[in-house]
Amino acid sequence: MNRVTLASALTLTITTAATAQNFEIRVGGLAMNTRRHIEIGSGNIAQNSGTVTGAEFMLRGLGAGLSAHYAQGTFRPAASVTGYSDFRAADVRLLLGPRPFTVELGYARRALSSKLLDDPGEYLATVGVRSQIDLGPAGFSIMVAGTVLGRIAADTASTGSLATPSKKVGIGGLAAETGVLYQAPRHLPLFGFLGYRYERFKTRVTAASNPGRREEMGGVVLEFGLRYIK
Repeated sequence: MNRVTLASALTLTITTAATAQNFEIRVGGLAMNTRRHIEIGSGNIAQNSGTVTGAEFMLRGLGAGLSAHYAQGTFRPAASVTGYSDFRAADVRLLLGPRPFTVELGYARRALSSKLLDDPGEYLATVGVRSQIDLGPAGFSIMVAGTVLGRIAADTASTGSLATPSKKVGIGGLAAETGVLYQAPRHLPLFGFLGYRYERFKTRVTAASNPGRREEMGGVVLEFGLRYIK
């Protein structure tokens, strides 16, 4: 009997969250205290850290929406492998489905530049799933998301100043994020988010000045902004 009651309550909570709030607009600024592990080419390995800052915009209605993100940061040098490096990333996503289960289809660009790298940036297709469940009238929600980054440009194997296409088009990386969002009372359209994000990514080889890299990034995410729900 208790299991049936619990299952019924959970079903009612998800259904209510999916139908009670049909419109949402959100604008926020974020900061991420990031730790990064990077391997350049075939053996230069380093760990460094930095703060990534950015902005987020989301507009959604009943069953569909659109979101955009931008982030940038500078990583401090670790040993003498990479020196300072500048990171930039941006994406636009189409949202399909209600907040408890949303499919995200998007287009992204990532770039990293340093003394050892001349990275013009890489364009990626993204496919992901996001779930946000309200935890009750107190204004808290829990969010879990996962994304696959698909490479849409071929690798090239570089020899000196020559580059020969290797025709490798496929998965370029993975990203996962989870956290808790707090929505202020309705007369105050403010929100805050505290969570953790992890990314694993491998770039394509384009030339001798960009031998490709494998990197892992993870850190605590803090975001504040305006959020209107109707």
